[in-house]
This record gives sequence, C-alpha cells and structure tokens, in this order.
Amino acid sequence: MGLEQMVLVGHSLGGYLAAVYALKHPEHVKHLVLVSPAGIPEMPRDWEPAAVRRAASPLGLLWRAAKAAWEGGLTPGAVTRALGPWGPGLVHSYVSRRFRTTGEGLAGEEEVAAFRDYQYHILAQDGSGEHALRHILQPFAWARDPLEHRMAPLRVPVTFVYGDKDWMLGIDEQAPHRALARMPPPAAPAPLDRRVVAIKDSGHYLFIDRPGDFHNVLEQICKGHV
Repeated sequence: MGLEQMVLVGHSLGGYLAAVYALKHPEHVKHLVLVSPAGIPEMPRDWEPAAVRRAASPLGLLWRAAKAAWEGGLTPGAVTRALGPWGPGLVHSYVSRRFRTTGEGLAGEEEVAAFRDYQYHILAQDGSGEHALRHILQPFAWARDPLEHRMAPLRVPVTFVYGDKDWMLGIDEQAPHRALARMPPPAAPAPLDRRVVAIKDSGHYLFIDRPGDFHNVLEQICKGHV
C-alpha cells in the first residue's frame, strides 16, 4: 500500500498480530491501538479449576475433550460447516442474543439480520485465518507466546481499548497495565499513550456496542498524529 507510517489498529486476534508487527517494524507504526487484544497475559500455573483436574470426573473428561478438540484444529468455523443446514440457526441464535436491537450499536431488526448473515457466511467459508488460532492460542484463549513481556521493548505510542464488560479483559484485568509499565517512554508524547481505555456498556465487540464512543477514542488518537 505504500504506507511509510500508520496508526495501526487491531482487534482480538488482529490485536495480537498488530502488536507482533509493531515489534518487528516499529519504524512503520505511529501509534499502536490494541482493541480487546488476544494473547496479552501469561497463563497462571493454577488457573484450571480443581474440579476439572480430576481426570475421571465428568467435568474433567469434558475439559480434556475440549482441549483435545482445540489442539486437533476444531474451530467455530469448522463446527458451523459441519452442522450443514443447522449452521445458520446456531449462528443466528447467537448473534440475536449477543447483539440486541437496543442501544447504540445494531439499530433495528434489519441491521441485526444483516449482521447475522454476514457472521454466518464468514464462518461457513472454507477455513483460512482460523487455522492460525490453535498455533497462536492455547485452549481457552491463553497465548502460547504471551505479549505481556514481549512488548517491553516497544517505544511507539501504545493504547489498549476494551469494553467495560469485555470477557477478554476479564481474563486478567491487570495484564495490559503490566505490559505498559514495562515499556520505555516513547520518543514523543501522543494522545492516550500508555493508557488503558474502558468504554462503558460494551463487550468484546465494543465498536458495535458503542460505536460513537469507540470512534471518539480513535479520532482523539489520530488527530494527535496529523
């Protein structure tokens, strides 16, 4: 694309990839904005509940089956494709529950229906990027190579943005703060640099739940680099 420098924004797994890019090519990144990024915290040694550590218990068997399925390459897309004609119903049910027609995000049944179809067709297509998931993430969204310590050398401006009801932040709320504390100060000040921003009344898809508030954050960052 010929971009020498950019404000780089990545969401979820895209946030992980954006951070890795910034580590490798910091000269091309004016500001790194990580929106509910995957793979920040390290997995605690004792994070598995005691109930699932007993191999013979029903929960233990289910736990190990889920982990084996993940390691074997089972993804949400694979499940959707395997369900055939029942796939759309599963996806539509999830989207309708998750993105209600109230609030600032998806306004009205027409938008919800369009997003349901969009989400289904993404999952139903032949797998591509989804196959990278199990190589980057362990079961239950823990990174195989966490970013919390890897980001320490970054001198570019960095901002984390989460929803205040974001399950990704709930994994370890202090992880982004620890990651920022390890970074040296940037060469020049930038808006919202070294900050963790929480957007009210939103979850992992904060740009859908509260698009106005999300855009305001991005606008504030981008205006600082004009």
